Amino acid sequence: MSTIHHSTRPRSPRRSRRTLLKTLLAAGLAPQFVSARVFGAAGRTSPANKINVGVIGVGAQGTGDMRNFLSQDDVRVTAICDVNQRNLDRARQAISEAYGKDDVRVHTDFRELNADRSIDAVLMALPVHWHSIPSLGAVLAGKHIFHEKPMALSFEEGRRMHAAVKKTGLVFQFGTQQRSDLKFRWACELALNGRLGRIKEIQVCAPGGKPGPNYAARPVPDYVDWERWVGPAPATPFHEDKLKRDNHENMTAFSLGMISCWGIHHLDIAQWGNGADATGPRLVRGTGEFAAAGDHDAIQKWQVRYEYDGRPPIVFAQEGSPGFSHGIRFIGESGWVHVRRGVITASDEAALLRDPQNKYDTMPVKLRISGNHTRDFLDAIREKRRAICDVDTALRADTLCQLGLIAVKRGRACSGTPWPNASPTTRAPTPCCSRGRSAATGNCRWREPKPSRTFPPRGPLFHESFLLTGFRARRILILENSALRHQLVVLNPLDALRLLVAGHSTRPAGLPVPRHLSRGSEPWPHDQVPYPPQLRPAFLGSPQHDVVAVDEGVGDRPAADGRPLASGRIPALLVLAIAPPLGAHPEGP
Repeated sequence: MSTIHHSTRPRSPRRSRRTLLKTLLAAGLAPQFVSARVFGAAGRTSPANKINVGVIGVGAQGTGDMRNFLSQDDVRVTAICDVNQRNLDRARQAISEAYGKDDVRVHTDFRELNADRSIDAVLMALPVHWHSIPSLGAVLAGKHIFHEKPMALSFEEGRRMHAAVKKTGLVFQFGTQQRSDLKFRWACELALNGRLGRIKEIQVCAPGGKPGPNYAARPVPDYVDWERWVGPAPATPFHEDKLKRDNHENMTAFSLGMISCWGIHHLDIAQWGNGADATGPRLVRGTGEFAAAGDHDAIQKWQVRYEYDGRPPIVFAQEGSPGFSHGIRFIGESGWVHVRRGVITASDEAALLRDPQNKYDTMPVKLRISGNHTRDFLDAIREKRRAICDVDTALRADTLCQLGLIAVKRGRACSGTPWPNASPTTRAPTPCCSRGRSAATGNCRWREPKPSRTFPPRGPLFHESFLLTGFRARRILILENSALRHQLVVLNPLDALRLLVAGHSTRPAGLPVPRHLSRGSEPWPHDQVPYPPQLRPAFLGSPQHDVVAVDEGVGDRPAADGRPLASGRIPALLVLAIAPPLGAHPEGP
């Protein structure tokens, strides 16, 4: 019989899991138990995989868009930027409520936000006159961008943004969210698949302009940096009502009016349902009315007709026009369908509206599906694909609005469009006339872009370039790097956009300026800037007169007698301050 030997070591008491962890922790051997949420369990996204978003412009529109991002689990809004402290406070509160803590970075200079390398994407929702410069800066900084509409104030501004996005390959989502709405897609598919018969006409109707008073000048309150809010727009006295979106969008200093700000939504859908995403109208005619008095000088009423080759015309009017109702109406030989936000109706609803997803009807043309505009943007970033309203779509919708306004201001038809090529097989039509045209001024300025130069430019010169004036400016706005001494070089604003890749230290406007630009403590008026003679290009007028910039068709050429045009006719003038060689700082007169 074998003997069983029992150990003389006393048996350890049974340890609980909690006791074991305490013992290991005391010994420094505790396993790294981490919440499953960190690893993305239960549908959650780990912090390392979240898309960090910065928001430039947190007014009513920007905060609404920001809330859409806050509702997404795989996003973290990490920074906000605005020059209105009240907007910043409201946005900061919304972020704190969403995340349970207040750790968002707050900026008043968009360049600081764009320079933040931890930010993956930018939501751009500033007033329209500020759309181009911050957006281009974000793209040049390598950030994906969700860009509120409209895209820009001119064809060329939009084209430069388009070129930058194309060159970098970043994701661009435009704020024309109706393409992510089932009802709008449904109406377009009915039209494209012949369910209405041959389409005879597409009617588009959007809210018209809003008349306004002459705003009396008010003292600038502490909560807003009015100089920065105005920024690249013409100088204008402060009034708190100008901060409201439905007011400044009706002022030509800041916007093209509701024909663009609202109309772009419905024109984009009409273009989609017309199968014209890769082309554009061959002829645009328009009539309209502007306010006779008041500061709301943008277009009030309009009726614009876009004619296409081989496709039905689009007729666009403001609300209240006889025969039009808000939304988009596709009118065919055998029926019609009308769609607006939340509502779709048809001539025969039993037959046409029985299948919302178009699953059972034989429809060979199927449009892209997006159930949520914000989600589509984020998925496009993760999947490295185009968003549903990419930069091509954005530029085309923007161009339609600008062409309509140009046709109204011009009083005669524009033939052809400055249309971006969508594919190698798409031929860009002829420009609207021999020189092109600016929507802001009604003056013909567009031309086929020249081969691009280095974009963005490189070298120390461009890292010390600072914006002094902006689009359609009628004054000099100084943003000076106090460590440098500057000379002046006049460039057109589109070239300047390409140079605006840095500028980390600026002074608020109104502080002392370089000596050769100052008269006492006041900046020189724009028509008396003492350009150093060796830097004055041949096309500049006398320092005692308005400057006429004509490089690449930015401004209007002087009259035949050589005299410069009036300042109100200058659509754009931009001056860069560039650091000269050490010791070469010129003295003022």
